[in-house]
Amino acid sequence: NDKREYTYFKLDNDLQCMIIKDEDETMAGACLNVNVGSSQEPIDGLAHFLEHMVFMGSHKYPETFDFMANINKNGGETNASTSVTDTNYYFTINPKAFLKSLDKFSHFFIDPLLNPEFVDKEINAVNSESLKNLLDDMWIGQDMIKTLFNDIYPLTHYNCGNKKSLTIPNINDMLREFHKKYYQAKYMSLVISVNNQVNMTDLIEQINNTFGLIQNNDTVVKKEFKRILNP
Repeated sequence: NDKREYTYFKLDNDLQCMIIKDEDETMAGACLNVNVGSSQEPIDGLAHFLEHMVFMGSHKYPETFDFMANINKNGGETNASTSVTDTNYYFTINPKAFLKSLDKFSHFFIDPLLNPEFVDKEINAVNSESLKNLLDDMWIGQDMIKTLFNDIYPLTHYNCGNKKSLTIPNINDMLREFHKKYYQAKYMSLVISVNNQVNMTDLIEQINNTFGLIQNNDTVVKKEFKRILNP
């Protein structure tokens, strides 16, 4: 009974894409998942901090708040989240403004500025989330479970991060290195939802010409770790 149309393909750089076309949908949207999370970070909160920083403009679209302003102007929303194994980004918007916003969105992953000018601002944003999490039952439960883990297991650390963990002299260099090392096309999956107002031919061509530019390297994302629990 599902009347939606599904189109799946893989780009030359191994990025996976699925387009869901629904004629009854009133909004368009995109969600990109990077199969890399806090388990790969060398310091507490670096993956989460990067999630914040990619929104701060790209070489093609250097205006810092342009993307979010356009989303708000066209009745949409945008957000992101970082987990142990994944970092997820999404936005929704009026279909008439979708292709332009998708182009801006793609450059978060092609050529983000990661501008040092916004490091302190976004560290404070991460720290605010950290303070909020101190009273959150989910985070409290996670921290209790972590006390059972083997000390060398990579999930024992505080993956949200805070001002203390991120305020270090070379944080911007670490940020750039983490992005270059792990934000590879082969670890990315893109899901797009559109209606009849978005031309499929134009959409697929744009995806290939933008997300297809994301590079790969020889870094392997570690998925298997040593013993989880202390003996």
